[in-house]
Amino acid sequence: MAKVDIWMPIYISDYLRDTEELSGSEHGAYLLLLMHYWVNRGEIGCDVDRLARVCRSDVQTCSFILGYYFSLENGNYRNKRADAEMIKAENRREASSENGKKGGRPSINNLEKTYSFPVGIPRENLDHNLQESSSSSSSPINIISKKVFKKPTIEEIKAYCDERKNSIDPHRFFDHYESTGWKVGKNPMKDWQAAIRTWEKNAFDKPSDGRKIIIEKPVYRTCPKCSGIINNFGFCKDCGYELPI
Repeated sequence: MAKVDIWMPIYISDYLRDTEELSGSEHGAYLLLLMHYWVNRGEIGCDVDRLARVCRSDVQTCSFILGYYFSLENGNYRNKRADAEMIKAENRREASSENGKKGGRPSINNLEKTYSFPVGIPRENLDHNLQESSSSSSSPINIISKKVFKKPTIEEIKAYCDERKNSIDPHRFFDHYESTGWKVGKNPMKDWQAAIRTWEKNAFDKPSDGRKIIIEKPVYRTCPKCSGIINNFGFCKDCGYELPI
């Protein structure tokens, strides 16, 4: 394996979870063994006496750490999680080198090209048992996409109002924000459905004479003509029937 990064990643929460029963001296031995493993590209051999001197510990403590967190394969103690992190570090180094040859790395928004990170949910998770865990853990990158506002149609607004069975007039709502350029005050609208819920909460449904009626809770009545919903002003929003005063 080519030269890896000069730093070794340590994911604190995972490390503490996997080493919660270790004593202080055992923590020190484990960390020193991991560092020795990292700088030697995973080739540390199987001489426990030598490794005990490397981790500044006695043979018994060193043997316990090696048996608990490493596995002996072909005459060499291996830590699978550390191996995975070294591969990722090498991929980052190679990606940075290639980007440098091209005149700089791509946009920070393109993580797949910049760091060779797969975008999306990994198909399999690393096993977090004591045999295969180490101080490092590969956590997926959460890419949060910014929601782009899409102006609704009158049909979408009407369908949402019908779904909520509120008394908001879809046409009045549409015309109001169409005239403002789909802004709330001075700010661009982010969620038209939330705006409808706000209108519903504040009973911001004005009759034609400009009066503003505010009620604590919407009152729903059934139209005797079409069985639709009578709004708070005595009109059926489906057939236009008006309740007698």
